[in-house]
Amino acid sequence: MKFESTFLLHIQTAARLVGSIRWLAALSFVHSSIVPSEGTPIGVDVIETLLEDWGIRGARFETHLATARADITNVEANAFQRGLAALGRMLGFRTKQHKGTGAPDGVWWTEDCHFYDFEAKSDGKPDGPVSYSMVRQALLHPEWLATNDKELPPPRLTTVVIVSPRTTVQDKAAAVAGDTRYLTSLEVQKLFDDAATALNAVRARAVGLDEEALREQILETYYQKGLTGQQLRARIDGTLLRALPQVATP
Repeated sequence: MKFESTFLLHIQTAARLVGSIRWLAALSFVHSSIVPSEGTPIGVDVIETLLEDWGIRGARFETHLATARADITNVEANAFQRGLAALGRMLGFRTKQHKGTGAPDGVWWTEDCHFYDFEAKSDGKPDGPVSYSMVRQALLHPEWLATNDKELPPPRLTTVVIVSPRTTVQDKAAAVAGDTRYLTSLEVQKLFDDAATALNAVRARAVGLDEEALREQILETYYQKGLTGQQLRARIDGTLLRALPQVATP
């Protein structure tokens, strides 16, 4: 175990410096459960690019952040989906939005091809359970992506996440949900707030840093904010949908 810990330390250090190399990132992900206190952001390069796009200097950053915040707190479906995509990038995920019947409402994926397929029901009323039809639709997202988007890399692992203000589930839906995860709209908004805090903290220290120093700053800040490794994945995974209180199907 001592040699394993030393090995992991070297891999994690290397991944911090060259996080865009797929096999290093994959090693970090495969072994992160062994050392739960460790972990690197899922995509330092994604966060770095987002800062460049939104602007390290000037008011453009605040405008982009305010727009993303308005979207993630909006119950209208298209706005929420835009906010969800922005949140994914803020957390270091690669993201993509799709249109069409059966398409997921948002897709995030990691450097080692762990996919998160979202079914977002932000415009749903909080009363009433998560329905059977909603779960069936969500479970078809991985197949839809495999059939309709040949540009995405093949998933190593796929996690299906339903986002909804509802807090119960139909018993019939729970029976077919499998490992489908569940997040409340408020949990997503809280994750956005924490990501915005981390991103603001990085930006405040980013002026004058070279690329390597900026990457280190991103790593350190996101780690301190609990937005790396298992801590981040636990927040995105939320809870098992089938663990919600169940309501008998009429």
